[in-house]
Amino acid sequence: MLIAKSCHDMDIISWMVNRPCTSVSSFGSLTHFTAANRPEGAPDRCTDGCPVADTCIYNAALYTSRQRGWLQWVMDNGLKATSAEVIEWLKTSPWGRCVYACDNDAVDHQVVAMEFEGKCTGTFTMTAFDSGRDLVICGTKGRLRGGDNIKSMSGQDIVVNLHTGDAIRYGVNSDVGGYDGHGGGDPGLVHAIDLEMAKPAREMRSGLHASVESHLIGYAAEESRRTGKTVELASYREQLAAGK
Repeated sequence: MLIAKSCHDMDIISWMVNRPCTSVSSFGSLTHFTAANRPEGAPDRCTDGCPVADTCIYNAALYTSRQRGWLQWVMDNGLKATSAEVIEWLKTSPWGRCVYACDNDAVDHQVVAMEFEGKCTGTFTMTAFDSGRDLVICGTKGRLRGGDNIKSMSGQDIVVNLHTGDAIRYGVNSDVGGYDGHGGGDPGLVHAIDLEMAKPAREMRSGLHASVESHLIGYAAEESRRTGKTVELASYREQLAAGK
């Protein structure tokens, strides 16, 4: 799950700390989206007359209404399709299956604890039971918070609460032609990599080596999750290099 959907979270944590990660510990599992929680009488597909269709928040038929925006990523011409066409597509599409009757074995929640050189620590939580992203950075002079919750509560993208009691608020606007995919992050990344590529390799903070390191954290976290042991990155890297 971390490599498939959250490797960029490992990226940004590593980028902000700007120090090598030394050890990783992780816990998580698939506990909710299993056959044990399948509603009584629920068919394999949501389109086959599910008795709890009206109350199930994972009903695939919601792709015809409030979840329609997601269709553009999985169904050809999904945004233009009629509701009847969407239902017909769901009858055979993997996206029409009951979420409790799939062959998925990816975790539905996971936490990762990381230690970096200099004893700086970071934590990351991935959960299927929330939406959006939130960021908290605790420093010696204050606490920075950003993300969806701060935006909904304050109308600002970033709020810095200084330990003196003062607060500073920031709004963030995309500076690239009005395209604001991922809240402006997509054009921001392209702009940043353009600047990075102009630097000597030894000065790059977002080069290939940095990205490989953040992926290594993700794989180490999965190793820790599976074994229940803290993974030391130096020895883990040596094992991988040796093909073990």
